[in-house]
Order: sequence, then structure tokens, then C-alpha cells
Amino acid sequence: MNNKQLYANVKAAFIARQTSLNRVCIANGIHRQNARAALIGEWTGDAANELRAWLVKEAGIECRSSEELTPTLTPTQETLSQFLSN
Repeated sequence: MNNKQLYANVKAAFIARQTSLNRVCIANGIHRQNARAALIGEWTGDAANELRAWLVKEAGIECRSSEELTPTLTPTQETLSQFLSN
């Protein structure tokens, strides 16, 4: 999986939680463009890696290692309940 797919998966995971990447960024004082650049690999370095890891964790995506960007969506009980109630 490439970085653009990771970006798409993070966005989709936030939407599945009835929010968005933009809302999460605003709520946490993060420029959305920095989040995008970190996720797709345009911005690299320690700060970018920390932001990418934080976004992936907040989105509820589980990566098998920090080097491997093949996320596996792990729905929470809350998202499962919301999905099943619809």
C-alpha cells in the first residue's frame, strides 16, 4: 500500500467515526495540509513521522510496524454499534 492509499484510509476511518480529518486537525491545532503532507510522504522527518503515527492511531487504524504502511481497520465498539444501529 502506498502513502496516498494510507491518506485515503485515514480519511475514510474518520468518516466512519462520523468526523473528518479536517475536523480532527482543527480540534487539535494541526494544519490539514501538514497532516496530508505527512500521510502521503511529502513531509518527512521526526515531526512528520510523529504526526503520521498520531493520525493513524486517532483514526483507529492499526499498522503492523512503523515501517509498513499497510493499515488494517480496527473498528471500535462505538463504531460497530453505530453501524449496526443504522
